Amino acid sequence: MIIESAGSTNEPLLPAKLLLEFAKNFKATEISPLSIASKPGYRLDLTPNDPNESLLSTAAIWVSEDDKIIHRLKLVDLNGNSTMFFLSDIVLNDPLLPSETEFKVPDSAEVFDMR
Repeated sequence: MIIESAGSTNEPLLPAKLLLEFAKNFKATEISPLSIASKPGYRLDLTPNDPNESLLSTAAIWVSEDDKIIHRLKLVDLNGNSTMFFLSDIVLNDPLLPSETEFKVPDSAEVFDMR
């Protein structure tokens, strides 16, 4: 596990940055209808607007049709490495308690603290 400060970084590969800014940095090259959690949805295959400035060769998002929420994110870097993020138990506009965002590192994990 790698621990980094995320507050002030401009790291383009952070999932939150991609989820919130993909429309600004990527263009859809294909839209495929599919089922997401038994509901209609779409997979959008994406390519960077400026391939010379991106660390990703492609990306894809899975979006539910009714609420337009992203449920899955796939990133493929310039070396062909693929990372898939699955989002579940999505709740909107619900205040979080600090205890709900606390993460406990498993004893078996090797930790690299980059802060």
